[in-house]
Amino acid sequence: FLAEENIGLEIADFSDLSRSPVQVSTFRTGGYAMRIVTQGSYAYVANEKDGFSILDISNISQPMEIGYLTDIEFPEIFDLVVAGDYAFLSNYDDGLAIVDISNPYNPTVVHQNETISVTRLFIYNNYLFTAGYLDDVQVFDITDPENPSFVISYDFSGYINSVFIFDDYLYALSYSRLTILDISDIYSPAVMFSNDYGSYLSSAYVSEDTLFLTDLEFDGLGVYNVSDKSNVQYIDGLSSPAGYDVFVEGNYLYYSSSEQVEVYDCSNVSDLFLLGYYDHDYLTEGLFVNEGLVFLASGFRGMDIIAYDTDSDMLPNYAETEIYGSNPNAADSDLDSIPDGEEVYYYNTDPADYDTDDDGLSDFEEITNYLTDPLISDSDGDGIDDGEEVTLGSDDFITDPLDDDTDDDGLQD
Repeated sequence: FLAEENIGLEIADFSDLSRSPVQVSTFRTGGYAMRIVTQGSYAYVANEKDGFSILDISNISQPMEIGYLTDIEFPEIFDLVVAGDYAFLSNYDDGLAIVDISNPYNPTVVHQNETISVTRLFIYNNYLFTAGYLDDVQVFDITDPENPSFVISYDFSGYINSVFIFDDYLYALSYSRLTILDISDIYSPAVMFSNDYGSYLSSAYVSEDTLFLTDLEFDGLGVYNVSDKSNVQYIDGLSSPAGYDVFVEGNYLYYSSSEQVEVYDCSNVSDLFLLGYYDHDYLTEGLFVNEGLVFLASGFRGMDIIAYDTDSDMLPNYAETEIYGSNPNAADSDLDSIPDGEEVYYYNTDPADYDTDDDGLSDFEEITNYLTDPLISDSDGDGIDDGEEVTLGSDDFITDPLDDDTDDDGLQD
């Protein structure tokens, strides 16, 4: 998912990494989309100009806005993170807001703190880390999200524009400086590394022992070995236009520059291999990747979904190969007459199994012909599988798989 200036939210699918991605859908949000996070069937969008949006993305070809929030002290939202039933929103000098999203149709502000400066947010182990212009990094215990309690402040003597936390280490970006803290003891952080790289560092992502840094001024993207946190070593980099955001999923690195979104095979971090790219005429502020779908929050444009989907079945190749075991080159992998994407997004059936509930009827027959439940082998609960009911089978009777007493004689079939 990509956040882009003047565009809004785009969703891109890079799951087939053998060709360029295509746009799946677009949705214009009400403000200037800056950040996006997805959780389950919903996308949450931070609009710098006009509040907070919740989109239903259960059908990625037709995303719908179902929740919207502007009745907060600061409608201009710069960043957001989501944990369970709560979204945490930031707005520069106007502080922090916490929103109950348990009902996505009616998001509700449950806490607001206007006394701190907040640009970026990160959640780690029930702690919320806030980075800001004036307040360095502050840590809050969010065990009770509606009543966060202040824990400690980490003093960096200046503006922190981004933070990332992995495996008890905090990576803080302050303009051109990278600082790494050991926060295994949250109350007693230890500085492991600090270095000025001479250009504006915009975002960071850590995967195991590798740090990816985006750079707005010179190199675009730098790759570093951080196995020894006190001795960070440069590995490789991309000499590209200004780098805005980076995300890693599996062995794939997704990188947004001022000109395009690129995807690389990063299985060998010393030799990044370009697999595909998506050109755009607007600035990508941020991106979020989920199962091969890349969501772009694109300023005033709204939301776009772009995807690698070789067989055009609306299920990204990454999801087919890594999650569902279906065939990315066949729209109907199990030959049950239902496209793989439709099985996953509409019916929750297995796209790699002709008969998900093993009752003797194909998923298509249950959904289309008999209107039975393709996820339950005995839809009417009469002790006879649906497939047995509609054929002569071993009992020589054909009964109604939706009626536990087909002949209404008071006895179950």
